[in-house]
Amino acid sequence: MVSISLKLVADVIIALVAVWVIYSIFQTFLPGVSGQSFCKFYQAILTLPLPSFLKPNIQQCNIQPTTERLTLADSDKNKVTDDLENFIYKCWHEKASDGTSGITFMCYELFFGNISETISEKDVASLHSSKNLCGLLPNNFLDFERKEFNCGNLNKIYWNVDGGSFNGNDVTVAISYNAFHHRIEVS
Repeated sequence: MVSISLKLVADVIIALVAVWVIYSIFQTFLPGVSGQSFCKFYQAILTLPLPSFLKPNIQQCNIQPTTERLTLADSDKNKVTDDLENFIYKCWHEKASDGTSGITFMCYELFFGNISETISEKDVASLHSSKNLCGLLPNNFLDFERKEFNCGNLNKIYWNVDGGSFNGNDVTVAISYNAFHHRIEVS
C-alpha cells in the first residue's frame, strides 16, 4: 500500500501557496494575466483533495456565461441604437461583472430584420454618454472615425463593425467580452 507522507502533503501545499503568491503579484502589475488558461488551472486546483479553507476562490473564474441569441423587430434608428447600448452595458455589467470576468465569451447575438438608417459607434456612444454611464463603461475613442470622444478616460467598447457602421436587411450584431483586454467588442 502506498501512503502519502506528511512531508509530501506539506510540500504540495507550500508549492500551491507559492504559485498563488506569484500569480497575485503578476495580477497586480499585469491585470490581463487571468484568462481562460488560468481558469483551467484554477479548476484543476479545486479538484485536489484539500480542505475547503485551503482552496482559493477566484470570482472571475466562477462566471459561466451563456450567449443569448435575440431577434429584434424591424426598427428605426433610435430604437436600434437604444437596444445596442442596453445590450452592450448589460454584457459589461451583468455578464462580465463590470469587466472582471476571467474568460472571453460572446454575450449577445442580435438579429435585426431591417435597419432603415445607418448606425455608427458615435450614435451608440452619444446615447451611452447621455445616460451618464461613461464612468461605469468608458468609451473615449471612436474606432473607425479615429476621433477622441468625451466618455471616460479609457476605450472599453471596441467597435469592430465592417466599415464602422451598419444598416440594411438581415443584420447580425455580436456583442462579446474580451477578458485579455477587459473590454466589450461589437462586431
